[in-house]
Amino acid sequence: MTKIPTAMETTTTLPYNAEAERSVLGSILLDKSLFSNVSLIINKPDFFYLENHQTLFKAILELATNHQPLDVIPVSEKLKQQGKLERIGGIPFLTSLTDEVVASESNVNFYAEIIKEKFIRRELSRVGHDIISTSCNQTIGFEDCVSKAQQLVFEVTKEKNKN
Repeated sequence: MTKIPTAMETTTTLPYNAEAERSVLGSILLDKSLFSNVSLIINKPDFFYLENHQTLFKAILELATNHQPLDVIPVSEKLKQQGKLERIGGIPFLTSLTDEVVASESNVNFYAEIIKEKFIRRELSRVGHDIISTSCNQTIGFEDCVSKAQQLVFEVTKEKNKN
């Protein structure tokens, strides 16, 4: 019997692009107006792979929802109130994001698309693992197994086709 390798056996790192993540976050911190376009492409913190980037984007989303400024000072204050500022690297981390980018709408949209693609690839990896587990579970009927696999893939493709 041939053993099917799991996702973790075939790859050591899930897809992500730290530079694109940093560039998008830094661009938003420099120019709040870029957030509206980015939020059409990246609509939840999970799109970011690195935990500190997820935490930062979540704070940005919360501030944006309340129509507050999105620069370093209000974002750092929000993170401080949540007890997360030091966990993500503090103010030096936030300012390093703004030091490294030249904010432009075309660049930030391009980088946001890279982040979205990497997120979808990670989701496909997760779904692939789930499909393998489901297909190997002999207590699940064949039709239910196929239906679950289709549903899992559909959910990922639905995310891809947004916007």
